[in-house]
Amino acid sequence: ADVACPTCGETYDPFVAVLLALHGEEKCEQQFGVDSVQLAETLVTLGNAYGSGCDPEKQREILERAVAIYTSHPPEIAEHPEVGKALIGLGWAHGVLGDADAQVTLL
Repeated sequence: ADVACPTCGETYDPFVAVLLALHGEEKCEQQFGVDSVQLAETLVTLGNAYGSGCDPEKQREILERAVAIYTSHPPEIAEHPEVGKALIGLGWAHGVLGDADAQVTLL
């Protein structure tokens, strides 16, 4: 779930990863729309960047939005591998936030 430089492969600091993903979120919304798979993919990156930066509440919020977008599409999209990444991150966030029942359900 780490965001890395496409040139050198170095992993970005979580703060930088969040800033880059926020920019990507804005561009995806403009170019593809608020219910697009491209936006959902970007939200998974953003949510997990928030998790790496120790903001599980924001991670949960963003990943729930991504999952909602994925599941609003036909089954072949709703079963996209990125959904798994979103659910794992969402489970982690719920665990950190003390909701073990939700964590167990998701993981």
